[in-house]
Amino acid sequence: MSLTMRAVEAEAWKALDTALQATRAPCAGDNAFIQDTFTEDEKTRLRAICGSCPIVSLCDDYARHVTAGFWAGKQRGFKKGNS
Repeated sequence: MSLTMRAVEAEAWKALDTALQATRAPCAGDNAFIQDTFTEDEKTRLRAICGSCPIVSLCDDYARHVTAGFWAGKQRGFKKGNS
C-alpha cells in the first residue's frame, strides 16, 4: 500500500471516527456486521440498517480500505459464494 493510500485511509478513518463519537450508528454493538460470511437474509437485514444510518457515506469512504465485514451496505473482503 502506498504512502498516499495510507494517508487517504487514515483521513477516512479520522472522519468516520469523529462522526461515530458524535452519532450512535445503528450498527453499533451488532456483531452481525463482523462475520466472515453472510446469508442473503442477513445481507438484506444489514443493508436496511446501513440504509438508515446518518453517517453511511463516511462509512463507505473508509470501507474502501477494509478487507472484511459488512460496511456501508456491502460485504467486504472474501466472498466465496457470498456477495
